[in-house]
Formats: sequence, C-alpha cells, structure tokens
Amino acid sequence: MRELEILAQIENHHLFAPLNAEQRKSLLANSRVQQYQEDALIFNKNEATSAFFFILEGAVRLYFSAPDGKEKTVRIFEKGSSFAEALMFMARDSYPANAMAVMPSKLLVVNSHFYRKMISQHADLAVALLAKCCEHIHLLSQQIEMLSVLDARSRFVQYIRQQLPVNAGDGYRLYIPMPKKDLAQYLAIRPETLSRLIRQLENEEILQWQQQNYVVVQSLARLQE
Repeated sequence: MRELEILAQIENHHLFAPLNAEQRKSLLANSRVQQYQEDALIFNKNEATSAFFFILEGAVRLYFSAPDGKEKTVRIFEKGSSFAEALMFMARDSYPANAMAVMPSKLLVVNSHFYRKMISQHADLAVALLAKCCEHIHLLSQQIEMLSVLDARSRFVQYIRQQLPVNAGDGYRLYIPMPKKDLAQYLAIRPETLSRLIRQLENEEILQWQQQNYVVVQSLARLQE
C-alpha cells in the first residue's frame, strides 16, 4: 500500500487529524504496515506494549480467554478504526486482552513511543488531540446511549444499515466480518435470539443470511423503515 493511500485513510481519524502533513509523514516513517491472515494473532494478553494499530483493511477482534477455554469478545474493530492507543497514556506496559484478525487484514502498526514523544514536544498538538478525542468520546457515548434504548431487532437492523455503502440497493451482498456468535456478543444479544431475528427477517423477505457470513439485502426500503 502506497504512502499516499495510507495518508488519505488516516487524515480524518481523531488520532491523526490534529497532525500536520509533515508530522503525519514523519509518523509513517516510524510505523510499518503489517498483513495478517484470518485468525492470525496480533498480540496476546500481557504481551509488552510497543505500538497501537490502525486498520487499513479487514477487521480485528479483542477478546479474553476464560480458564475453561471459552472466549469472550470485548469488541470488534473494523476498517478505519484504531485500537490499543489508550495504553500510551496509562501506567500499564502490557496489553490487557488478546487481539486476532477475523478476516485477512492489513494494519498500520504505529510506534507508541514516537507518537507520544511528538505530542509532548508540541503543546498545540496536545491540545488539538485532546479536543478530537473528546469529540470521539462524545460520539461513542451517543452510540452507547442509542443502543441502550433499542430492542434486539433494532440493534441488529441498525448494524446492517451502518455497514451498507451509500450506493447499496436490493440484492446487495454484504460481508459480515465475524461469525454469528461474535456478532451476537457485539450487539449484546443472545446467540439464539440473533438466529431467531435472522429467520424472522428472512421470512419477511427483508434480508437473507448466506454461508461464509454474507447477508443479501432483499428489500432496502423495508430495512430502512
């Protein structure tokens, strides 16, 4: 992936938007692009931290492993998202969870020490970054508040709508970057409830869940009601 393509992807993200063009190029010079296959481990819980990550392509699952071997998904991060950046500003030197690619993914691995040093040397940059982070937190709070008042069906339908590109129409085939059980956890829905909702929407000819985690939109108009 070329530098110009990466710069275009990161320029509006809250961690990179406050940086000027020269600072972004300097940051990229101290970062690397890493590719991961599906199910590839990115880092383990308690592994020493040295970087945070921006998803250029694909999706990443953060999860805990319980003593009984079961896994608990914390969150799914998709293209355009960052993760593990908060550790730069915390008194913690290891990752608190595991991270795994849920599909073939390409990540920008950003040197945390270099990023933090750059901020510490420019007070105006630190203030601008704080403002952007506050905006981002406010947006996340609004999303959490909205999800808390939606029923299970509305949460699932809204998730599908948010993944659709603006030019999607009837017959559009959407890839869901996680298995049903992880999607259920992500939406705070029981797996059996999600399966029942999918059957209902299929019976209503609104969408169809296909193999390999693809959803076909049968009626965009009814999906948006």
